[in-house]
Amino acid sequence: MMLMGEGRVCVVTGARGFAARHIVLMLLQSGSWIVRVSDLHPSIKLDPSEESGALGDALRSGRAVYVSADLRDKAQVIN
Repeated sequence: MMLMGEGRVCVVTGARGFAARHIVLMLLQSGSWIVRVSDLHPSIKLDPSEESGALGDALRSGRAVYVSADLRDKAQVIN
């Protein structure tokens, strides 16, 4: 089991979109990445299948973290 501070970190922008959502899942399933799921929405809403799947598990365990950010706003990107 990987704990926070171990492994590599990857930020996936636009992560609620079709392609990025699959990239997030691939990174999580590899077991080598901590994933920052970034999108414009203020919070993440998972479908029931996502809630009980790899993404929901990763969000609960800390292997994934949702970050609301607008890439056009430098202050949000730096934080």
